[in-house]
Amino acid sequence: MLLAVATAVSCNKKETLTNNNQNDSVEMSAPSGSDTTMTGNSATTSASAEESASLSDQDKKFADAAAKGGMMEVMAGELAVKNTTNPTVKILGEMMVKDHTKANDELKQWATASAHTLPAKVDAAQQKKIRRIKS
Repeated sequence: MLLAVATAVSCNKKETLTNNNQNDSVEMSAPSGSDTTMTGNSATTSASAEESASLSDQDKKFADAAAKGGMMEVMAGELAVKNTTNPTVKILGEMMVKDHTKANDELKQWATASAHTLPAKVDAAQQKKIRRIKS
């Protein structure tokens, strides 16, 4: 539950991307029904500090997957910004980098508070996907 809060932070708002030179727009929103409350720059839940200190194996696996997925989203966003000629794609890439970097940072803070060490890099399968995107 706590990890869902950390990973959903960047997706907990509705944004519309509009290109001034074209009539393209992209609208994105997070699913409703989340029990997350946003307060300033942090997400709060009803979980106690005691619950966050003792993570189950499932929580650890989810945190690790969220961390690797977040890193991959940042890398893909950076590639989009660097390689596109489409202004709408560039805006989306910039938004991905900004939002997923923020979510990754919040996940790291949560993991540190929970005494869990997140992976420092993406796994081999994700590295392969990034190489494919680069080409």
